[in-house]
Amino acid sequence: MKIAVDVDGVLADAIVVWLDIYNADHHNSLEKKDVKGWDFFGTLNIDRKEFDRIFELAWKNWRAIPLCEAMLDQKVKELSKVGDISIVTARSTTSIPNVKAWLRDKKIFYNEMVVVDYGPLKSTLDYDIFIDDSPLNAKDIAKSGKLVLLYDQPWNQDLEGEGIIRVRGFREAIDAITRLKNSI
Repeated sequence: MKIAVDVDGVLADAIVVWLDIYNADHHNSLEKKDVKGWDFFGTLNIDRKEFDRIFELAWKNWRAIPLCEAMLDQKVKELSKVGDISIVTARSTTSIPNVKAWLRDKKIFYNEMVVVDYGPLKSTLDYDIFIDDSPLNAKDIAKSGKLVLLYDQPWNQDLEGEGIIRVRGFREAIDAITRLKNSI
């Protein structure tokens, strides 16, 4: 079984550092719970370029980026017993070394890393299961007939549908994938 695991919002809680930078630059006090939509930056009156600039700054400060949940190194290692783990992420190439350093520092196991451009490209990749937090990716993956485990985040609360299973952590993801593998 081939499993694609997203980084931001699934493994790395990068939004926390992103918001710290945004709040300092724009004299604001947003918190993660305030981020209710995927393209939330539009409601902040900033464009994609500014969002990306802050995102790059957040990843330059990769040591400050927390895990999305405790003991992820152990949970991802357990998941690797069920299938091959690929880190599949959409980002600029400049932040890749920082992401790899973060994964190494956090002891997150993976077989390979695949970097795609922004947009709905993940669904075209050859994976059996995707673990992602993006509602746009989840819709596209499900529409392509593949299974997506939607990692629960404030910005994806309104999404459900065929081919989408909401998981509230890696324990639920491991259980869902194990059940699926045992039913085949």
